[in-house]
Amino acid sequence: MVIEKTSKHFAVAIELGNVADTTAVAIVQHVKSPANGPQGKGEEWHVRHLDRSPSGTYPLEIAAHLSKHLGQLQATEEKEKTEHNVIRDVVLQIDLIVDQTAVGEPVADVVLESLSRYGRRVIISGTHSVSYSDGADHIPKQTLTSTVAAMLAVGHLKIGEDVRGKKELIEELIRYNGRSTSTSGLAVNTWREQPADDLVFAVALACWQLKQCGFSYEFI
Repeated sequence: MVIEKTSKHFAVAIELGNVADTTAVAIVQHVKSPANGPQGKGEEWHVRHLDRSPSGTYPLEIAAHLSKHLGQLQATEEKEKTEHNVIRDVVLQIDLIVDQTAVGEPVADVVLESLSRYGRRVIISGTHSVSYSDGADHIPKQTLTSTVAAMLAVGHLKIGEDVRGKKELIEELIRYNGRSTSTSGLAVNTWREQPADDLVFAVALACWQLKQCGFSYEFI
């Protein structure tokens, strides 16, 4: 029996905060459900990992912690057992996206260089459309929050029961859903409307990235 390789697509989003703030990391997997599934062929986005570094954590510490998780992801996902109990190889495709809104390019550089990976840099803005300048994508805050809201509304965003931080994320999503997401007067230090909105934005960035075309990083 010839067993063809399969692939899995992940996005790792780093929502960087200043040293005095928290930093959140979310790993989300894009999953295509089988045609014979209960809802037919479709797409889902599975939150596989959440992490929040406390205030006072330096960029190199954040990078070292994330590097460990990426190593674990590779170790656990690069092979899988088929329905015929045959082990097959899995090609992992991982997109890395770093929000440098609060910290600027130099700190984002430190994280990416420490990880030795190419990443997509983003700045969350108060504009009405996505643009690119100075080496970063400028993404409207409204685009990110509406993306997550829409995915939740149709049941496409899944959070595993064993995901650490699930309760905190759900609480943040509930609080955020009850607030205005107006972008008027958006400043670098106010795009997180509350101190603990970082998990929401980390997940939103990962999901937004997985919906984009033409940008990927293959984990080999």
